[in-house]
Amino acid sequence: MKDNNITKLNYNINQIKKHLMELEGNETVADLLANDFINHPDIAEEYEYWLRTKSFKSNNPICENGYTAQMLYQKFGMQLDINGIFSLLLELRTNPEEALNKVNNGINVK
Repeated sequence: MKDNNITKLNYNINQIKKHLMELEGNETVADLLANDFINHPDIAEEYEYWLRTKSFKSNNPICENGYTAQMLYQKFGMQLDINGIFSLLLELRTNPEEALNKVNNGINVK
């Protein structure tokens, strides 16, 4: 079962990298951005689901500090691309205080 989970994670990360390569046009940047999700296979899986279906999971979506990816998209979809949405979901897990500050006070897009 462990090998199957690793294979699934590798597939999801590769799909994310492929998407980011199309956006960024730079393999190094795509690798760095995609690798953020390696230690969070559940978020990588939900990200890959969105890439494949162009919709958010409605059945038991990941919720971090009260926010799902769909909720973040509804709030920030005009400011962030889909990688930004899933990166913010990841940040809500790994650095909740800073991420909640961004969510509550707005995101500075540079």
